[in-house]
Parts: sequence; structure tokens; C-alpha cells
Amino acid sequence: MKKGSGEGIGATGLLTAIPYACAACAMLLNSRLSDRSGRRRAAVWPWLGCGGLALLASYAAGDHFPVALALLVVAGLCLYAPYGPYFALVSTLAPPGIAGAAVALVNSFGALGSFAGTYLVGWVRGTQLGDAGAFGLMAVCALLAAGLTLAVPEPTASRPVPVP
Repeated sequence: MKKGSGEGIGATGLLTAIPYACAACAMLLNSRLSDRSGRRRAAVWPWLGCGGLALLASYAAGDHFPVALALLVVAGLCLYAPYGPYFALVSTLAPPGIAGAAVALVNSFGALGSFAGTYLVGWVRGTQLGDAGAFGLMAVCALLAAGLTLAVPEPTASRPVPVP
């Protein structure tokens, strides 16, 4: 962000916050739509796929900072928007009585993945693949997550939750 925008540390911090502010709005909207429709899987995989494609496009934008920033905003909101419906999907797919343990297990793997993923992206960036390899790795992981979610059958017991 700092290199692309050419701004100081304060403005760079504000620019970095934009994707997360948009992601918070997208999370609320997507969770509400998922609760109303009861279609959890459909509220997860398209967002992850779009996020992966936006990451690739952001890197491809190169020196066109406004375009790259806009695509990073899209990637950020797409990668955070499915959090609520994803955990609801895990709870729905788990056998009765162990939904809490299933969510805890998924959350534990997520924490492990955040550590390992950060390390792996940094390592790839330090190789001759550089930033292109790092963006490619993140995009491939997001697209893989979308494909795996798409492979999971939509739970039949999923019912819309009344939302005022």
C-alpha cells in the first residue's frame, strides 16, 4: 500500500483500513441474506471464488494503484463476507450434539492456517516467485476453498431463521 500510494504512514494506514471496513458491511449483509434464505453453502463459495479472482486481478493491475486498491477492497470483502454463513454451515452439517466441537475444531484449524499461511506467503514472497507467487498462492487457496465448499452438499435440514 505504501509503495503503491506514495503516501505517508498515516494515509497508508487509512488506505489499509478500507478493505476491512467494506468487509464488515459485507459480512453483515451476507449473514442476513443467508439467515433469511437458509442457503449456507450458496452464501460461502461464490464469495470465496470472487475473492480469489480479485486477488489475481489486483496483482495484474500492476502500477495502476487505484485499480489495484479497488480490487483489493473487493478481495477483502469477498474473503470476509462468508464467515458467518460458513460457521452456520459447519454447525448444520455436524451431527446433533457435536456441533460445538465441530466449530471448535474448524476454528482451531483456522488459527493454525492463519499462522502457517502467513509464514508460507512470506516464504514464497522471498523466493524468486516474489509478489506474483504470493498473490498466486493466496488466490489458489481461496479458489480451492470455494471448490471444496461447492463440493459439500447443501444441508436439507437448513431452514431460514426468522430475522426481524
